Amino acid sequence: MAAANKIDQGYKALGQYDYFKAKKCFKKTKLAVTPFSVDHQAGPRKYIFDHLFIPNLDSLRRWRSLIKEWTGTTVYKLKGYI
Repeated sequence: MAAANKIDQGYKALGQYDYFKAKKCFKKTKLAVTPFSVDHQAGPRKYIFDHLFIPNLDSLRRWRSLIKEWTGTTVYKLKGYI
């Protein structure tokens, strides 16, 4: 009966920024999951001067999210979650 309640493996749909922390947390708890990223942020590479060298506001928003994730990952490491 106890074996019926045990979870051996599973699937977890993850956002791009949650992927690293969630994967590490599951690994630490020895829960086998197959992560699947659902919100890819990158698009096709455009070799146009404006696209490559002139910053836009969307890029600043993405940097803000990235810095927030770096901070969260550092806190998770300090608290021992990963």
